[in-house]
Amino acid sequence: MGPDAQGSAQDDELERIVEIRTADLTHAATHDLLTGLPNRALLLDRVAQAFARRSRNPDYQFALYFVDFDRFKTINDSLGQRWATSFWWRSPTG
Repeated sequence: MGPDAQGSAQDDELERIVEIRTADLTHAATHDLLTGLPNRALLLDRVAQAFARRSRNPDYQFALYFVDFDRFKTINDSLGQRWATSFWWRSPTG
């Protein structure tokens, strides 16, 4: 294998590593690190995409279902995120 082939192989490997790290960082930026569920940033992005699609195509319909627990922030702040997440998964609506 000549020097050009080695450089090309290293470039390919570096590109592969960059693609993996980019995907990892994108996932981390758009998902909760504890639960792996989509976070607010991803929700807002998807809602914006839906509104943009609706403006291009008036026949496109979408719905958003929002669930909120009263004073859930209090549970999260006082007992910690791990307990609050456990509570969410065990709730009747979770």
